[in-house]
Amino acid sequence: MRIKRQTATELVVESSLLWMAGFMTTLTLPLFYAGLFGRDKRILVPAVVLLLFAAICMRKSTFVFDGRERMVRWRNRVFLIVSTGSLRFDEIRCVGIESSMAGTAGRPTYRLTLQTQDRSIPLSSGYGGREPEYLAIKRTIEAFLKGDRSSGANPDAAPATPAGEDLDDSLEEMVRAGRKIDAIALLRGRNPKMSLLEAKQRVDELSQK
Repeated sequence: MRIKRQTATELVVESSLLWMAGFMTTLTLPLFYAGLFGRDKRILVPAVVLLLFAAICMRKSTFVFDGRERMVRWRNRVFLIVSTGSLRFDEIRCVGIESSMAGTAGRPTYRLTLQTQDRSIPLSSGYGGREPEYLAIKRTIEAFLKGDRSSGANPDAAPATPAGEDLDDSLEEMVRAGRKIDAIALLRGRNPKMSLLEAKQRVDELSQK
């Protein structure tokens, strides 16, 4: 996910895996050629697998925040399915950050969401990236929604709000949505020395509140 464009009246946030889909499709071409015209037809198996992964990676999400009309419009593409939508700035309660565990190593990955009174709208169809990058984009979107056009999406920039506040807000959003496991994962990802029991107790305390 990245800030594709930012002006005084417009902010464009984009998340795309189309480049990976194109790369994998390119890799399948010599394999298909060797399998179709060569003697070893087993080469077609990895070619088909790569092609399936390429289809899975055909994803792109574009969110355009219009400061003049105070509207956000989006276009999501997953393979051949395209969906669109729009939302008024006034309907957005906050910008959330969700966490998910990736791979056998349990490394946390992230995605941003627009939280309204009754639903959560993901800004991407998948998780990824490093937490500081997502927090920087989160702060940029929040500043734009509030009318502050001076904020940038530099991951190395000093936080506009303390990191603890960002964490608490994200944990509360997950608990309210009933996503306690993700909340525990996010808490332990931010505090590697925290035990599973300690993280669970912290989330349970938030749930009781």
